[in-house]
Amino acid sequence: MWVRLGVFAVLFFLQMSFPADTAQTLRERYGEPVFESYAVKPGIVASARYGNSGHVCEIVISPRKPSTLIKSGKKTIDSKELTEVLEELVPTEQRGKYLIGTFEDIICLPENDCYGVQGKWQKVVIYRNGDTGNEHYATIHWRREECLELWDSE
Repeated sequence: MWVRLGVFAVLFFLQMSFPADTAQTLRERYGEPVFESYAVKPGIVASARYGNSGHVCEIVISPRKPSTLIKSGKKTIDSKELTEVLEELVPTEQRGKYLIGTFEDIICLPENDCYGVQGKWQKVVIYRNGDTGNEHYATIHWRREECLELWDSE
């Protein structure tokens, strides 16, 4: 009987030492995820954030981080590949009428990597961070009411 109790205690201890080892455990503890990430191409990840209705409000496209403890921010995405991913995720004909494009040249230390271009359509705003050939990431923001409320709450 003591052996069984000891085995039960060890199993209980092991379970407590890995409290966040499955998606189910994380959902039970913290609720639904704020972001979900998808491998859209080799080396490229798209992380989606949803509104209350379940529709996508934001997608961040970035290089896939290495599977090491230290996650360097130096990886970039080829501009042509990024354009292909953007077209796949939100095709031009689904963006609505093109409204305006702007250049963003903001100094933010220590990396000074806050430069890029922004395009605004009726339904989405797309920001591409980086320069031609070496882009750090891109964001797609949908301009639906529920998404605008999401940005106002932050």
